[in-house]
Amino acid sequence: MRRLPATGRVWTGTVAKSLDHMRRLGILREITGRERHRLFVYEPYLAILNEGTEPIG
Repeated sequence: MRRLPATGRVWTGTVAKSLDHMRRLGILREITGRERHRLFVYEPYLAILNEGTEPIG
């Protein structure tokens, strides 16, 4: 396994498992639909940002 260069102490498998766990709990949502280089959003924060952006009418 490769180490993540930013931390030097976290294994990529650990990060992947943590992201998957948070995704299953509904905390994060993957938005790219890809298997690699994925982007995740933090659902509660996204909900706050989207408040008041619904179309009028």
